[in-house]
Amino acid sequence: MNKRTAAPSPVASVAKGIAALRSFVDGQDEWGVRELAAALKLPPSTAHRLLARLLLEGFVSYDGKSQKYGVGFEFTRLASAIMHRQGFSSAALPVMQEITDRTGEGVWLALFDPHRDRLAYIAETKSTHTLRYLAPIGRALHLSESACGTAVLASLWATDVARTSRAGGGSEVRPDEIAAARANGYATMRAREVDSATVIAAAVLDESGAPVGSLGIVVPLARLEDGQEVALGAVVREAAQRVSSRLGFKLLGGASVGSWMEGATVISDLIGRTNPSLAMLPALGGGVRNLEHIQVGSAAYGLTLASSIADAREARHQFKRKLTDLRTVMHLSELCLVIAVRSHLKVRDVDSLARLRISPGEQGFSAAQTYEDVLAATRNADRRRPSRLTSIYLDYPEAKRQLDAGTIDGIVWMTSFSNPSLRELVSSGSIRLIAPDEDTIGRMVSRNVGYRVGTIPRHLFPEPLKADITTITVPTALVCRADRDGGEVCEVARTIYEQRALLGQISSAYSRLGPDFVLDGLTAPIHPGAGRYFGEVSILPRYANAAPESESPNEARRGRKGKASAPREPRRSS
Repeated sequence: MNKRTAAPSPVASVAKGIAALRSFVDGQDEWGVRELAAALKLPPSTAHRLLARLLLEGFVSYDGKSQKYGVGFEFTRLASAIMHRQGFSSAALPVMQEITDRTGEGVWLALFDPHRDRLAYIAETKSTHTLRYLAPIGRALHLSESACGTAVLASLWATDVARTSRAGGGSEVRPDEIAAARANGYATMRAREVDSATVIAAAVLDESGAPVGSLGIVVPLARLEDGQEVALGAVVREAAQRVSSRLGFKLLGGASVGSWMEGATVISDLIGRTNPSLAMLPALGGGVRNLEHIQVGSAAYGLTLASSIADAREARHQFKRKLTDLRTVMHLSELCLVIAVRSHLKVRDVDSLARLRISPGEQGFSAAQTYEDVLAATRNADRRRPSRLTSIYLDYPEAKRQLDAGTIDGIVWMTSFSNPSLRELVSSGSIRLIAPDEDTIGRMVSRNVGYRVGTIPRHLFPEPLKADITTITVPTALVCRADRDGGEVCEVARTIYEQRALLGQISSAYSRLGPDFVLDGLTAPIHPGAGRYFGEVSILPRYANAAPESESPNEARRGRKGKASAPREPRRSS
């Protein structure tokens, strides 16, 4: 019997590919096939196949003259996007530049890897002096090998004493070094990364008090004077505390592609430029998840749908408990329910979607819950078996790829008409738009006070639409906790509202941000700080029937004396 050669393990192939990519960061900038094979201890044929595949995918490039491979476009693109979304360097770099401007010394930013007890330098500001040292960007070090690592270990002492006795790589950090770092709030060590320099570092913590990395001031020994270590230690300690505060002062948006992440970035940038003391860090999120984070205090502000707030305050759907600490700052924009299916499918109505493969976005995002509400409100909802629902939870870029490939039948999206990804989708000619019928919309509006009746106008999408279609719209709300400082919330509301014209120029999604919309139909009580500002500009009195602090959204719809109010007409978006 002939023995078949075993097929290579996919896991082993992935590991080899990762090792090859890592060699372009931890090793040389360029590699020939044979030298990379020798470095990775692989047969040249295997190294050649790995590089050929990475070249095909764009992760490496090839220079025909030198016959060597280097870092490719795709590798650079992904690294840049990840660093931008991660947020640590964005929060730290302005503070680091202030230190360099003040002291003339370079500052290194180190990222902590809690799984392997190591760190890597990911950013720097360069010294203004001729004699200076550059950070070994991307280089991984054990915690025992640097002042930045010792500072991280010192911050772990209170919660993980055993961990501070080891630093990986067979090295140990001396107890007196950790004790000194804990007492001073910073660590000092002769640099091992470069010659003849001292690094003075302090840990940066997240909102839970766990270290995410550290800042280090790098001073050549020839320039380090008596007493300067203490002075610079105070500088780096205060700077690390400021970066820690910025990491906790987050504005949660949405997915990386969509109206909310763009909105969070625009708003945080606007606030930072007009009121630097309130500079926020935009962060990825999702409408339902954002409310959970706000409730427990792991973020300062968040964007969400008014309908999700109503669900959260009454413990419906994904919310297992009432989130009673949520407060509204203001409404910012309005999102529209868009249901796009492949054009060749014979879909008569929304009820037919239950038989198709539909992506309503990621789980924990507001679009997914809105889609579930749509299906629950259709005529046949009571007869539909849950097993027949075929929702496939994907982020938009992956859903779009699978829609183009024909592996899913449609996409459900809560978005603004200004979203370029929506325009691209509709203009492709491969999809058509459908909407819930009037009865379904009516049931949705009656069940959740956040939903409104809206329109997708034909003039915006003349290709797939023969007429305007009626759909669901929902205000996007800026929310925070009830115990957020009133003065701070007042200034946030003031900054955003007074810059609404500029916001409208940046994105037409904010074109409705005005007195008739900003507080219309709140589904959680307004925060007192926001109420103070909108009272000052005479907007709050327009909304005298807004839910008071002690009422839930549904309670607010009843009369002040406990009598049921008249049935509510479906709120129509203008």
